[in-house]
Amino acid sequence: MLASLIFHRKGLPITEFRKSWATACCVAGVGKMVCPQCSGDVDEKRRRAQRSATGKREELRYVGRLFHDLRRSAGRDLIRAGVSTHVAMSISGHKTDSMLRRHDIVDTRDQRAALERRAEYLKTVRSDGVIPMAAAAK
Repeated sequence: MLASLIFHRKGLPITEFRKSWATACCVAGVGKMVCPQCSGDVDEKRRRAQRSATGKREELRYVGRLFHDLRRSAGRDLIRAGVSTHVAMSISGHKTDSMLRRHDIVDTRDQRAALERRAEYLKTVRSDGVIPMAAAAK
């Protein structure tokens, strides 16, 4: 039977999947479990930190790729692909333009591409009768 849900157990929706997500990311090498007190790495066999001084067993803390990162990347990629803001919002589930823009993070590749487009633009403008000042003085 083909389920209509991405995350499910025998066709029923999974309402909480953070532990499963953390486990999958650790196996994939994009996350790790750390000690909540010292932030030290924990090896694969130790699922929980050692007992603390109070004798309580401490939960490990997950550090790494977050599920929400996928939403952010999807929104950014849709905008870069030229998809309209309205359509990108309907796909990513963003309710406002400001939230979509918050996820549309600018990086150095974006800046470099913008400067290259500007340089191409200036080549076309300068070739349309613009005379350098040194040549105009003669």
